[in-house]
Amino acid sequence: GAYRIQLAGVWDEGTLDSPTNGDFRGSIKTEGRFALNPYWSYGWDVLAETDETFRRFYNLDSRLKTDRISQLYLEGLHDRNYAAMRFYNTQSLLFTDEPFSDATVFPIIDYDYIVNRPIIGGELSFNSNVMVFSNQEGVDSNRLIVEGNWRRQMIDGIGQVYTPFAQLRGDVYGVAGVDRGLNGSEEFATNEREGSSAILRGNAIGGIEYRYPFIASTGSVTHVVEPVGQIIGRPDTVGDQQEIPNEDALSLVFDDTLLFDIDKFSGYDRIETGTRANVGVRYTAQLASGAYGRAVFGESYQIAGQNEFDTEFYRTAGLATDASDYVGGLYIQASSNLGFSAQSRFDEQGFDIRRTDFSSWARFGPARVKVNYADVTGEPGLANGEAREEIITAGALAITDAWSLLGNFRYDLATEQTITDGLGVRWQDDCFLFDVTYQRSFIRDQDIEPDQRFLVNFSLKYLGSYQVATEATGVFDASGSDTND
Repeated sequence: GAYRIQLAGVWDEGTLDSPTNGDFRGSIKTEGRFALNPYWSYGWDVLAETDETFRRFYNLDSRLKTDRISQLYLEGLHDRNYAAMRFYNTQSLLFTDEPFSDATVFPIIDYDYIVNRPIIGGELSFNSNVMVFSNQEGVDSNRLIVEGNWRRQMIDGIGQVYTPFAQLRGDVYGVAGVDRGLNGSEEFATNEREGSSAILRGNAIGGIEYRYPFIASTGSVTHVVEPVGQIIGRPDTVGDQQEIPNEDALSLVFDDTLLFDIDKFSGYDRIETGTRANVGVRYTAQLASGAYGRAVFGESYQIAGQNEFDTEFYRTAGLATDASDYVGGLYIQASSNLGFSAQSRFDEQGFDIRRTDFSSWARFGPARVKVNYADVTGEPGLANGEAREEIITAGALAITDAWSLLGNFRYDLATEQTITDGLGVRWQDDCFLFDVTYQRSFIRDQDIEPDQRFLVNFSLKYLGSYQVATEATGVFDASGSDTND
């Protein structure tokens, strides 16, 4: 195994202007992973700092970082069994976030098992989850979740693919100190706290997926067009899930990767109910040269029962109405030197674009470049649900085998303002890496103000690194790190 320790600190008596109002600011970051035997391993990724802006202020972390997650874990994988136990501590770095954003999980335990023989001709698996959770607002949420899943794939004589599936799930929650307004229910924070209570929730799912791939070859290209349809039936939940604190299903990005998921929530604390149909088409093109293209387009329909996305918390995510927004994705690998992907969500009625994510990369001789673009309408209530339109670029130009020029740029198109940019030079070989960069940041957060600085980073690969930063106005700081194997 291996571990890594990074220490950083600044001591400047009487001159530091920081959230700590003290003379010292610093952090310790350590991570490691070790094998106990061929099946079990343990590790950690832990960071402690004097204040929430120290590492961002001194460019040890990105100034756009929004949270800290520390964890200890034990994992085991053998044959058809997987088990993991993790202890988490989360901390928000946003000045505007509420105290409930800081939380401790001690622990969360997962166990998954796949039966080693066919059951009714299909695969039977079991999953369980245990969590003990507490946040700074005094909310405690403990849960036990057990579910069984079965699915079977059948192909008929003309190539049609039928996949029936079923799921049975039961949950037990123990909660205390809950503000129902923070649960993704109809209202937001009420500041009315509830006492401890036990909540039972259960559900059963039955459904089938249908696919019919059509394959054609034209010259050096193989085309596959595949209509896909799912029908998923389930009753409304046993128990009111709005009474359950929503801790792990706060993020929802409805796109083509989520279209055919049986349950589209991101965590255990919320589950879909009612009858839903997912319909779409997939297209794939494979060239003899190795180039590859794939496209997906479709929509989801709530046919009957309670639509759990039709709440104030999730209403702008594209799934709240009987017919969802349209989602599409395009993925192209033109060659080993060029590729891009694009994902979009379109309004169900007017076909207006609600979200677009674009990513591309290219290599032309000695030049490499990446371009990312995101255009997201506001989704109040969801984690990271603010409206934004940004473009991010990064590039490198190899001058020789060892020397390269570097550049990066992040721009807010909505406000027409630069967020960050930088230029630099790099020298590296098999053992050493040396960077000198000039960076500008226009971010404001507590004591973090727009600034410009020179960064010097020297790394002995596999051993450690040393970094020095000098602001253009003359303020000096330094940090070092050490790695041991």
